[in-house]
Amino acid sequence: MENTAISRVDQPKVPAVFGTGAFVAVSFLAWLALIFVLGARGVFVAPRGAPPLALLIGLLAPLSLFLVGYRTIRPLREFLLSAAFASL
Repeated sequence: MENTAISRVDQPKVPAVFGTGAFVAVSFLAWLALIFVLGARGVFVAPRGAPPLALLIGLLAPLSLFLVGYRTIRPLREFLLSAAFASL
C-alpha cells in the first residue's frame, strides 16, 4: 500500500489555549438567552409595511462581532483553528 496517506486528525495544528472553550460556550449561551428574551418581547417584529431592520441587525451584529473577535483575539482564533470540525 504505497499510496496510503496518514491523517493526523487527532492532533490539533495549534494547541488550544486553556479556558477558551469555556469562553466560547458561555458567549454562545449568553447570545442564545439574549435572542430568546428579545424574541419573547417582540423586538424582532416589524410594523406592517416596514422592513425588518431589527432582524437584520440581529443577524449582522453576531456575525460582525465574530469576525472582529476572530481577527483581534488570538486565543479565540487559535481555539477555532485547532477544532476538529470533521469529527462533529
